[in-house]
Amino acid sequence: MGDLHEIVDLNAVNRLFLILAVIIPVLGILTGYLVGKRKASFKRSFLSWTFVGLLGPLNLLMWTIYNSLANSNGIDSVRNLSLNFFIFLSVGGVAGILYHRLQSSFKTPDQAIDANIGSFFNSETKGKTDEAISQNDNAAD
Repeated sequence: MGDLHEIVDLNAVNRLFLILAVIIPVLGILTGYLVGKRKASFKRSFLSWTFVGLLGPLNLLMWTIYNSLANSNGIDSVRNLSLNFFIFLSVGGVAGILYHRLQSSFKTPDQAIDANIGSFFNSETKGKTDEAISQNDNAAD
């Protein structure tokens, strides 16, 4: 048997993440353009897929942060695991909030009207059982 070595080399992973950081934004923009052309809301599709494309460079950034923390604190230390946990949790939370705001900023007027009507009916029937609601509907007829 030969010498033991890692299955995946650190340089190979760095190279892969660098390639993905370049390719994924291009694919995101291209997909956003193609999907946007087929849908009524071009801007929404284009920006959504561009946002998804930004996950490639974000992955490279998070990999770099992870490696620098692991190198300075030790890969198995509690401090390293805690720092990485909170950093990744924070970045994921911020990315999720930004994506949600991006999606909700493109509501069509029809969706806004439907949401207002839905909230009106929900407040009117709040606390009533289905039987009480149907009795009120029957009484109105």
